[in-house]
Amino acid sequence: MTFDTKSALVAVAIIFDSAACVAAVTPENPAPVPVARDVSQFDAALSAFDRGDFAAALRLWKPLAEQGDASAQSNLGVMYANGQGVAQDYAAAVTWYRRAAEQGYASAQYNLGLRYAEGQGVPQDYVQAHKWFNLAAATGNAGAVNNRDIVAAKMAPAQIAEAQRLAAAWRPKK
Repeated sequence: MTFDTKSALVAVAIIFDSAACVAAVTPENPAPVPVARDVSQFDAALSAFDRGDFAAALRLWKPLAEQGDASAQSNLGVMYANGQGVAQDYAAAVTWYRRAAEQGYASAQYNLGLRYAEGQGVPQDYVQAHKWFNLAAATGNAGAVNNRDIVAAKMAPAQIAEAQRLAAAWRPKK
């Protein structure tokens, strides 16, 4: 079964500079400690991206991403997903989104959900899509709520229950 992206799945990639977002922060599931970043380097990359100098953005964000900066990782995922400064490569996008998503970064969780829903860079998997949308939705991401509901309409009750179980068991990695 293919996912009809025209049916209403909102495919918005988000690039922004903020602390890592997490779903359901509790004493058992604490917020991850943000990686110290060179703010000037990150901001220079963001400025380069905004003016369409994707090569410079890539050159500046990649070292930050490799050091564990979730926002830089997520932004590299966007660049690979959209072919901005690099050849479009959904598998590479998924790799970067996953690194950020596993730290609790909501926009990366949302974008990872999109890749699973659409089968881009990973096999299409509505359970995984629902899980990642659910985690991003817990931070107030309205697009994730909408897309989670769209995906849920294509799933069996047992699949939804499994996705919810996976989301509830999820913990951020440091």
